[in-house]
Amino acid sequence: METRTLFALVSCAAPALAQDVPATDLSGAEHGSMREALGRVGSRLDDWIDRFRLSGFVATRAFDTERGGSRPNGAIGVQAATLFVDVAVKDVASAFLELRYDYFTEAGQNEAGIGEAYVTLPDVCQLGSGNAMSLRVGRFDLPFGEYYLQEDPDQNKLVGFPAAIPYRWDEGIEAFGELGGLGFTAAVTDGTYSRNSDSNGGIGPAVTLRLHARPTDHLYLSLSGIHIHEAGSSALCFGGSVITPVSGSITGTSPSPTVRSTLGSFDVRWQLADTLHLQTSVGGGQVDDESDVFDRAILWFMVEPSWTVAPQWAVTARVSGAGTFDDRDGFEFEGRPYANGATYGFELASLQRLQLGVSHTIGKGLTAKAEVGWDRLTAIEQSFLPDDTRMFTAIELVFAF
Repeated sequence: METRTLFALVSCAAPALAQDVPATDLSGAEHGSMREALGRVGSRLDDWIDRFRLSGFVATRAFDTERGGSRPNGAIGVQAATLFVDVAVKDVASAFLELRYDYFTEAGQNEAGIGEAYVTLPDVCQLGSGNAMSLRVGRFDLPFGEYYLQEDPDQNKLVGFPAAIPYRWDEGIEAFGELGGLGFTAAVTDGTYSRNSDSNGGIGPAVTLRLHARPTDHLYLSLSGIHIHEAGSSALCFGGSVITPVSGSITGTSPSPTVRSTLGSFDVRWQLADTLHLQTSVGGGQVDDESDVFDRAILWFMVEPSWTVAPQWAVTARVSGAGTFDDRDGFEFEGRPYANGATYGFELASLQRLQLGVSHTIGKGLTAKAEVGWDRLTAIEQSFLPDDTRMFTAIELVFAF
């Protein structure tokens, strides 16, 4: 809105105030960069700053689920809003800060805080010859799997998530780079969901390793592994669920305060044609309790083809699932934002999700999305909870800058 329009609106409400304030048209007086806007001071930034970048997004979502789902009466609101600050200082390091506002959080209420916050030291070993290794210290996304890179609404081709998407940040140190044409990321982190380890029985800790390669220009492969030594509530999340000892199940409650977890993931991104992209992921592993009867083997999968039908239009399908797939042992996969599998808790044998959606790029940074889908929840045989199939619909408007 131009300033003259703003003052015209004000004058309608308060004529006496507006009479003494001249209208000002700032169009044509824009600066091409922050350095240019700062003038003489800005010119000195070139002496020590390589990069200063502000970016972010705002996503507004509305969705509705059938009875038994998370929003049987519908919901609308700001799904997420995030501001990223990225600064690189010449010959020293770079810093990254993520400020988040989430509406549909695990607690079902508004929440604001810091997401990632870290310092990166580039090429610390000076390996040369095309090889490099950098260090990252602070809070960063756990480098496990690949789909967490599509967690943000401006990257997600659909509105909701897969049935289980391994994601969430953790505090620690991370080394990443490339050796002999093979990319790698290795991290040692706190391992626990709590940001205050003392309140959660101390440090986990977690060790994560990811290797990735690009055999061709159109094919990307990734292999990840993570071991969380002991945690009462893991840093790693699966669509709203964290790894914890079994509790509140018809099969009993574990006496153990912590569990150990060893998990792996294999991911593929494949550009099959100019207009056809395929992303797949399969993962699983073991959750070990001190009492063997509460050990659990968990699995998850995702297949997501996306077809660009026109320059500004894309159609995406996604089939995903998670669980123990065992009639005797269940595990808690909530499947947010739709399934709300917490009602099943550790009596859930599997959650399977089908999503069909369309996205339209309205303009630079502005995207509209719509999807329809179904969740299928299957309980273990001892449970009194019924198997259930639920439909959901959702629309979303995302502005990224």
